[in-house]
Amino acid sequence: MKIIDLNNNNIILEKSYIALGNFDGLHIAHMEIIDNLVKESKKDCIASSVLIFKNHTLRELKNSDFEVLTNLDQKINILDKANVDYLYLIDFKDIKDLSPNDFLLFLKERLKIEGVFVGYDYRFGKGAKASIDELSNNHLNIKIFKQEPVYYNNEVVSSTKIKDLIKNNELSLAEKLLGRSYYLEGIVDHGKKMGSKLGFPTANIKLSENYVLPPEGVYVSQVIINDKNYIAASSLGINYTFNEKIPKIEAHILDFDRIIYDEKISINFIEKIRDMKKFESVDELIEIVNKDISYVRNFRDNL
Repeated sequence: MKIIDLNNNNIILEKSYIALGNFDGLHIAHMEIIDNLVKESKKDCIASSVLIFKNHTLRELKNSDFEVLTNLDQKINILDKANVDYLYLIDFKDIKDLSPNDFLLFLKERLKIEGVFVGYDYRFGKGAKASIDELSNNHLNIKIFKQEPVYYNNEVVSSTKIKDLIKNNELSLAEKLLGRSYYLEGIVDHGKKMGSKLGFPTANIKLSENYVLPPEGVYVSQVIINDKNYIAASSLGINYTFNEKIPKIEAHILDFDRIIYDEKISINFIEKIRDMKKFESVDELIEIVNKDISYVRNFRDNL
C-alpha cells in the first residue's frame, strides 16, 4: 500500500475507486466497505484507495479530545493488510468547508476518483449537508457503492456501539464487533518505579491516543513488545493507596526482566479481576497484588 500525504501537494496520476469515512476502529462493518472496495476494484481493473483524516472529524468540529478506537498507525496497518493500493491522508480542516459539489470536484479532479464506497449513513460537504442520494445523482459520473448496515445480534454495528461495550466492560462482545482484539498503543514511561520497590516491577504505559477505556480495575492483559506477546497483570485507574490523583496504566509482565523504557508497547485488556481500591497498608497491597499475579499466571498456564 502506498501512503500519500495530500498536504504535501502530491500530484495524483492513477485513477481509483475510493472508500470514505472516519473509519474509527475499522470494525466489521467498516471492513465490509473496504473488502467490497478491493473486490470491485480488482474486478474493474482499477486501483483501490482510502481517504483518511489525520484527526477524527469530531475533534476538529467540536475542538475536543474525542475518544477513539484506533490511532492513525493502527488504521494504516489494518488497511495495508486488507490489500488497499493507496492511502490518502489529509487534514480535515483543509476540506471541511467545501460545498458538496466542490468536494465531488476535489475527488474527481485532485484524486482522479471513478467510484466511491461509503456506509449507509454517510454524509458529505460543509455541515454534512448532502446525503448519499445526492451523491448518487452527481454530474461527474462517479459511481456510488453504498454499504447497507451490518448487524450483530439484531443490532447495527457501529463505532459508538463498540465504545459503549468497552466502557461497560463487555470486552468480548466489543472485540467480536471489531473483528479483532482491542489494543491500545503507547510508550513505556519511567513513572515512579513504585512497583519495582514493592517487588513487582511494572511497565507504566503512556498512551499514544485518547483511547476509549474499559472501567477502572485490575485486569488479565496481553502486551506486545517488538512483535512478541506477553501476559500481564495490569491496573487501569488511580492508585488510591498512595493517594495519587491521576489515572494510569501499569502492566506487570509475567517472567519478564528487560528494561523497556521509551519503547513502543500495545496492551489488550482481556478480563477484569477486581476493582481498584485503597488498601489499609502497603503489606495488604502486596498481598492482594501477589494474588492478582497468581490469578494471571494460572490464566496464562491454562490457555
